[in-house]
Amino acid sequence: MPFLLVDYDQGAGGEFFCANLSQSPQCKPLAVAQYNTGRSKIQDRFGQEFLKPTPNPEILHADPILYELTPAHRSCHIAKKLLTDVHTIRIASPNPDSLYWKYLLEQRKKKVLLAPQPEGKYFIGELRVLINKTGRRDWIRYVNKNMDNLTLQMLADGIEPTEQNRTEYLDQLLVHYNEPNFEYDLIVPYEKLFTDTEWIKQQIKSCFGIDITQPWLDTYKTNYEADHQPA
Repeated sequence: MPFLLVDYDQGAGGEFFCANLSQSPQCKPLAVAQYNTGRSKIQDRFGQEFLKPTPNPEILHADPILYELTPAHRSCHIAKKLLTDVHTIRIASPNPDSLYWKYLLEQRKKKVLLAPQPEGKYFIGELRVLINKTGRRDWIRYVNKNMDNLTLQMLADGIEPTEQNRTEYLDQLLVHYNEPNFEYDLIVPYEKLFTDTEWIKQQIKSCFGIDITQPWLDTYKTNYEADHQPA
């Protein structure tokens, strides 16, 4: 069967989606770790290579019988060029004027930008990504594993992480980008994770023949409601 890439933007819960969809009978289960920030981290066949700004994956062949789930950040076009058999799902970003867009940004800050890497191996991996991105490594002397990802990115870019600089840098990161110009096999509007999980189940079954047999999709709505309880 093909590799099945789930393409999403930071904060959209894509690794949680991959991890749970991989438990379907037609998929190869992925190992997943859950952290107290609410973040999920999975180990896919490519070692999360398609989450990097410039993926350079090993050329692999998918399982002959089961779908293999892989998380991706706007990199499905690279996978299509390099791999023999790839199917794709896109969790589309919500309308920038909607409450769901504000929620996605809340999740991006809470789970990614304003949180440290959950384990040492992810911390080292993030440093390598930033070195490759900036071409600089002099800033490494100033880091420690307890720094949040926003601070690491700022140091890599040569920006002192003062409060004012952090606010301005964060504003630059939390912008709404146009959807990728790519022909996905299935596009799941982010809003439907909270409003219409039956539609998602039906579409995944129709497009890929994958059965979602457990109520894990309900977690998105449950978490949203818990985060927005009246004070």
